[in-house]
Amino acid sequence: MGLPRFSPHAAHRASQALLVLLVLTVFSGAAVRLTGSGLACPEWPQCNDQVITASTPQWIEFGNRLVSGAIGMVSVFVFVVMLRRAPRDSTLLRISALPPIGMAAEGALGVVTVTTHLSPGLVIAHFLLAFLILVACALLVWRSSHPAGSRPLATDRVAVWSVRALLPLVSLLVVIGALASGAGPHPGSAATGEVVNRINWFGGETLRTLILRHGHLGTATLILTAIVLFVLWRRRAPQPLLTRVAALIGVYAIQGAVGLYQYYNGLPAEVVWVHIALATIVWVLVLFAVFEAGRLEPRALRERLVNSPSPATSQAPADLGAVWSAPPPRDSGSR
Repeated sequence: MGLPRFSPHAAHRASQALLVLLVLTVFSGAAVRLTGSGLACPEWPQCNDQVITASTPQWIEFGNRLVSGAIGMVSVFVFVVMLRRAPRDSTLLRISALPPIGMAAEGALGVVTVTTHLSPGLVIAHFLLAFLILVACALLVWRSSHPAGSRPLATDRVAVWSVRALLPLVSLLVVIGALASGAGPHPGSAATGEVVNRINWFGGETLRTLILRHGHLGTATLILTAIVLFVLWRRRAPQPLLTRVAALIGVYAIQGAVGLYQYYNGLPAEVVWVHIALATIVWVLVLFAVFEAGRLEPRALRERLVNSPSPATSQAPADLGAVWSAPPPRDSGSR
């Protein structure tokens, strides 16, 4: 008896579950470091020659390993779901192969990170790799609910590229935030008392310098996102896209408030954890905003359709269409 077939709806639900679980894994991984449990289990895959552990830090570290392993198996299951999806979608199948590969790489990198006593560079790489896996998971969720050809191509290049420009900004923001964390007072070894090297690029001013650069970039990103929202509104972008960008601004604002609080209160571990959790949510939100903006219609295709005198091709723009056209700006009053 062969494996069952899965409907497109079931495949979409499976991809959603994987995305949620991976976000939770980022949360639990941050908890490991911020509770100082990163070296509580110095051996792999067991913990101090045993599977059943006693202390809280050991439970946190070993529990995170178990959760990560379980989610790795879920990612394999989602790949099987896409393999048995009816009808099969080769693009979905290729995307679904990325999370299992990423989770395997995360596991291997986690082993190296522990055995090298939480080298800050490896800890940062471990964190950023999780964000790359989130890209694949988010794309899988989006693509499984928007099959190829189900949405018309976008023609408003200004609007689409305005949204796309947010992705490199947020990426840089995440990287600098991770570097600041690598210079901060939470190396992940507090529970064992081991000394862990920290990033020290600017001497005694390293942490302050990185935090200020992170904060300045965060402020600029918030302002630019607000400008993008205004541009979208003026160009009459569809409501779903406006909602996604507005939600991004809302989480940005909360994130900024949390960042200021933690900076002026000595970087308490619990608040730093909230800051990391919000950063993860921001990352997912900006990914879906970019997906919502849509794919642009190629310039050559647009010019060919516009210049073609054929009646048959003159109807093509209605078929290819656009996620939205760029109508005249909203009337702001009498001139």
